[in-house]
Amino acid sequence: MTLHFFGEVEEAGVTALRQAFGDPELVAPAIPVRLGKVGQFPPRGNPRVLWVGLARGGEQVRAYWDLFETKMRPLGWDPDERGFSAHITIARAGRAGVGAWDNDVEVPDADFMLGECVLFQSILGRAGAQYVPLCTITLARGQ
Repeated sequence: MTLHFFGEVEEAGVTALRQAFGDPELVAPAIPVRLGKVGQFPPRGNPRVLWVGLARGGEQVRAYWDLFETKMRPLGWDPDERGFSAHITIARAGRAGVGAWDNDVEVPDADFMLGECVLFQSILGRAGAQYVPLCTITLARGQ
């Protein structure tokens, strides 16, 4: 689940992000969630992204996103203009899209805890992107 895509960031920006990830206010309670329905972006036409929404926990994830963004704005990163929709990306394609797919896919009933927020560095290569975790906010358990 992506809270914020930062794009290409200079080393000073990475340092600022690492410091922001140390903010104790971001250590909120872990969020219980349940998987929901499958959807696509864009919502009509040939999809470029397939995702699973949340049947439970979406409001709490949204509240955490709001808190997260209040910490990122002073560093110069504004929220995505398209807004935020709590979802888990399960497939991504280029501009050509993923083609036809069955949007009646059944998602298993799955409850789990969102317990971390990780800052990843994406290193692009011929075999695709490699994701390297740079720092982690561990959300508080049992609250």
